[in-house]
Amino acid sequence: METGSKKHIIAERILDSGTSFQLCNLFISDIGNYKVLSLYSILSKKLSGYKVLNLQDAMQDEWLLKGGFNAVYNLNNHLDFELVPTNFSQQTSNYNNTFSVVPESSGIHIVYGIDRFMQEHKDCSVIVLGSHDLAGILIYNKNQCVFSKSFKYADQTELLYFVVNAMQNSGVKQAEANVILDYYCAHQFGLIDFLSPYFKSVSALQIPFENPDSEINDLSELLMPNHLIALCV
Repeated sequence: METGSKKHIIAERILDSGTSFQLCNLFISDIGNYKVLSLYSILSKKLSGYKVLNLQDAMQDEWLLKGGFNAVYNLNNHLDFELVPTNFSQQTSNYNNTFSVVPESSGIHIVYGIDRFMQEHKDCSVIVLGSHDLAGILIYNKNQCVFSKSFKYADQTELLYFVVNAMQNSGVKQAEANVILDYYCAHQFGLIDFLSPYFKSVSALQIPFENPDSEINDLSELLMPNHLIALCV
């Protein structure tokens, strides 16, 4: 691909033409076949711009090559994890959470961001995160995490079984639960349609801002992981 080509860019927008990169943090995540870049102002804490790139050719992008940002943060969405309460953890959480993600690795783990996001939600929510044959279930009731576990699953029926079992262990009723799927789960096996009859609601985890560009249908979902880790900074 020739230098200067923008064929690797799927979606791009600067929300404020006067945005200074030096006053923005850059958040980076690999979601499916995409690399997603999000700019957040260090002053307003709001989204200032984004790019969704073809993962295979992403490293040629000027944002990644030139830098110049206040700081750069990467998403860690590995699902083989445990949550250890702060009182029992050998390490202090860097993100004002009541737990630490174990094992720790590079980047900000998505679960830290989910916990910050869920502090504003009073209803019962079941969040399902997926990656190939591994899924993570987080259950929140009145903004308190009451269940967290990852497991291997073979198909959508087995995933449903694990979700229902997790809810029973947590004392959560299916008729009262809002199930929220990450990008991977929402686009695998038609899970939104498959799970909808069993719960109060089933939806995709999406960034909470109005009128996103319609460059790609799932833009709001792709931007959400970076939004979650931006809540931690």
